[in-house]
Amino acid sequence: MQPREISSWKSAYARIWRWHFYAGLYVAPFLLMLSATGVVMLSKGTIDEWLYADRLFVATPGQAQLSVGQQLEAVAVAVPERTLTQVTPSNEPDRSTEVLTERNGVISAIYVDPTSGAVLGEIVDASRPSAIALQVHGTLLAGRVGDWLIEIAAGLGVVLVVSGMYLWWPRGGWRQAFSVARAPRRLVMRDLHKLTGVVLAPVLMFYLISGLTWTEVWGTRLTQAWSTFPAERSAPAGAASTAVTHGDVLNTPGRVLAPWGIEQTPVPASNPHQHGEHGVQPVPDGGAPARVTADEAIAIAQSRGIGDRFVVRVPAGDAGVWTISATGMSGLLTDPRDELTVHVDQYTGAVRGVIAFSDYSVAAKAMAVGVPLHQGSFGPWSAWGAAFVCLAILGLSITGIMTWWWRRPSKVWRLAAPPLPRDSRAPRVALLAAVLIGVMFPLVGVTFLIVGLFDGLVVARLPGLRAALD
Repeated sequence: MQPREISSWKSAYARIWRWHFYAGLYVAPFLLMLSATGVVMLSKGTIDEWLYADRLFVATPGQAQLSVGQQLEAVAVAVPERTLTQVTPSNEPDRSTEVLTERNGVISAIYVDPTSGAVLGEIVDASRPSAIALQVHGTLLAGRVGDWLIEIAAGLGVVLVVSGMYLWWPRGGWRQAFSVARAPRRLVMRDLHKLTGVVLAPVLMFYLISGLTWTEVWGTRLTQAWSTFPAERSAPAGAASTAVTHGDVLNTPGRVLAPWGIEQTPVPASNPHQHGEHGVQPVPDGGAPARVTADEAIAIAQSRGIGDRFVVRVPAGDAGVWTISATGMSGLLTDPRDELTVHVDQYTGAVRGVIAFSDYSVAAKAMAVGVPLHQGSFGPWSAWGAAFVCLAILGLSITGIMTWWWRRPSKVWRLAAPPLPRDSRAPRVALLAAVLIGVMFPLVGVTFLIVGLFDGLVVARLPGLRAALD
C-alpha cells in the first residue's frame, strides 16, 4: 500500500478498535449475565427434578390414567379458592400432570398423579430457579428499563461481532491469524479472545438476533409487529375476537409458550348462541350455557391434527375459548413444522381458530426454529449445544476483560482505551456502518447520539475526565 493508504488503514483500525473496546466494556457484563442465566434455564429439567422430585414423579407408573377432566376436577376440589388456568397432561408413564392455578396474581403449579387423581403438591412458579433466571435474563428484574438495557447490549453485541471480525481479518497470512502467542500472557489472552470470537461469531450473531426479537423496541414494536399472524386468517368468516392475545393466554412471567409469530395475535371468542360442530346445542335465551369439557375440547383439537403432547389453556371468562397448543417453545415438540394451535368454543365445541406452522410468515417460521434452538428446546442435542455456547461466551467475555486488564498501565486508574492517531478522522465506511446499525437498532442509535453528545459537550471540556476515559 502507498503511505497515504497505510495511514488511512491505521486510522480506521485504531478507531474501530476503540469502538470495539468501549462497546465491550458495556456488553461484557451483560454477556456474563446472559450466559450464566442461560445455563440455569437450560438446566431447568435437572434442577426441577432434583428440587421437586416428590411432585414431578408418580409412585406407580404405567397404570391406566384418568382423563384430563377428572384430573382438573381433583385440583378444583383440592384448591377451590383458585382459578385453574392451564394444564400440561402427563406425557410419560412416570410423570405427573401439571395444572397452573392463579389467585391474587400468584401463579402456582399443582401436580396430580394421573393414575389416582391424588394431588402431589405445588410449586409457586416465580420461586423456581429457572423462572428467576428467565426474569433476570430478560429484564434484570428491572422491568422495561432492564429490557432496554439488555436490548442496547445485544445491539452493541452485533457491533462487537462485526468490529471484531474486522480487527481479526488476516492481513499477514491466514496461518498467523489462527496462531496463539506463547508469551507474554497479555498476547496469549488476546489471541485466545480473537480465536474464540472468530469461531463463535456466526453462533453469537444468531443468539444476539434471535434474542433481540424478544426485546420491547426492536422485537415487539418493530420486527414482531410486522410479522404477526392476522387473527382473521385462522377463524371462520365473521367470527369475533377478544382483546386477549396468544401471549396473554399462553405466557406467564416464569414461562413463555406462545409461538413468536402469534404472540400478538388476538384470540377468538366463544359464542354461546351458535350451533356447535359436535352436537352441542345453542344456549336458549335465559338458560344456563352448556360447557364443553376439557376432554371434549382435546378430542376436537386432535381431530384437527394435535398430537399426544400439548398444553391446554382453560377458557378465561365468558368469552374465552379452550386453547390446545403444541409448540417448540414449550419443549413438547422437536420438529417446529408440527406446531399447531387450535381454539375451541367453550359452549358449542365449534373450532374458532386453527394456526399451523404453514400459516406463519417467513419471519415467524424462522423464529419457530430459532427460538427453540436458542433455548435448547429441541431435545438433548440442542440443550447441550446451547450450554456449550453459553460456556464459550463466558470464556469470550473473560478473555476480553483479562486482555484489557493486562494491557492497561499498572497503578494507573484510567480505562486505557486504544489511542487514536493524531488528527485522525472517522472513515466514511465506519460512519456509514454506525448510521446503518443505529437505524436497524433504534436504541443503539439513541445510545450513539447520547455518547456522541456527552463526548462533545462534556468530556471535551473536562481534561481530567477525558484522561480517565482514555
